[in-house]
Formats: sequence, C-alpha cells, structure tokens
Amino acid sequence: MTPKPQPCAPVWRPSQVERHVLCTHYDDCLDQAIEKDWAGFSCGGCPAYEQEHPGDVAWWDEQGENSKMLLICAGLIPEEVGECIARRLRT
Repeated sequence: MTPKPQPCAPVWRPSQVERHVLCTHYDDCLDQAIEKDWAGFSCGGCPAYEQEHPGDVAWWDEQGENSKMLLICAGLIPEEVGECIARRLRT
C-alpha cells in the first residue's frame, strides 16, 4: 500500500496534527513533504500505516538507550537522572 501524507499548515504543538512517527513509511513521507516544500504534513487518513518493529523488544530497548544518551549529550537531562531512569526501566 502506498503512503499518502497530506499537506497541512505548520503547528505549534505535535498534538495539533496526526502523525504516525513509529510507522515504517514515516521517513518516506517526511522526505515527500520536504521535496514538495510543504509547510507541514499529516498522516491522518493514510491507509498505509505499519508500525515499525512490532514485538521486537531488543530493538525498542536499544532505541530507549539511544534516546537517553541523546538527551544527556544535549544537556537536557543530567547523566545521573538518565541512569536513574535506566535502572527503573530494567526492573
């Protein structure tokens, strides 16, 4: 099935537009929006939604670890807070 993103106005909050960031087609739709010079796009009504890596616990664990490290490196959370979060997730 072919993804069908729709152009939309820019939004201030992610909750103002329907986006399926965990869809296997999301990167392609984002590329399409950029190529067409859209101010924003919506996944609303797209028939091609397919969740990325469903049931792959190891993949999602790795994504969580990568996200934690990104937040620490960006200085958005202190390293000790990131470690506390990691300990809670492991239990």
